[in-house]
Amino acid sequence: MIDGHSVNKSNPENSYILTTYADVKKEQRVSDFGIIYKYNIDKALQYFKMKADASSLLSGVFSTLIKNINDVMNNWGNTIIIDPGFV
Repeated sequence: MIDGHSVNKSNPENSYILTTYADVKKEQRVSDFGIIYKYNIDKALQYFKMKADASSLLSGVFSTLIKNINDVMNNWGNTIIIDPGFV
């Protein structure tokens, strides 16, 4: 992860660039970028390992969630109504 503002001063101060190393050329390639606030930097720099069976379970849960959200949006005219007073 590289401080985006130090690379280019026109980037916001809290911007970071996520890079991966390319084996062939020994150079970094940009994978993603974004704003990471100072209180989240430690979390953003941590690597997380997940067991293969947990990864499969988690992807299934997300897939089901996205399908259900799609179904709700299709039934409600492509909108989701969020009512904080309902909770």
